[in-house]
Amino acid sequence: MAEQDWKELYKQQLAKRDDQKQDATKHDAQQNAVQQSVAQQKMVQSPARADRAVHERASAPATRPQTAETVRLFRKIVIAIWIGITGIQIIIWLLIGIFGNSFPDPWWLWTGVSGGVIVAVIWYISAELQTRKERK
Repeated sequence: MAEQDWKELYKQQLAKRDDQKQDATKHDAQQNAVQQSVAQQKMVQSPARADRAVHERASAPATRPQTAETVRLFRKIVIAIWIGITGIQIIIWLLIGIFGNSFPDPWWLWTGVSGGVIVAVIWYISAELQTRKERK
């Protein structure tokens, strides 16, 4: 292509880009106008409706209640981490024993037992929360 053709193509691309910028600006202005009108409509709502909304927000609990699913998921994650870490340590201990021709003290028990205690405490606490919830 000749240099003149490239210049013409460049000018056309610049014109398209300017048109797109103008369209985007118009769209943003329209969107802002819609948002402002929605905000004004909310402000003009009836006083009884506004009072009810304030009362509902005041009576709602401040924190999200824990559901049984989130507690179960938390327990599963803690158990998976505990089993994973202990399992890796047992495998390393076995490899040391096999290739070293003698098994060292089972140092992995520290993680296994302490992790088991943590998991047991979590199970106990979650069971207590569940029974308290059922009593109410």
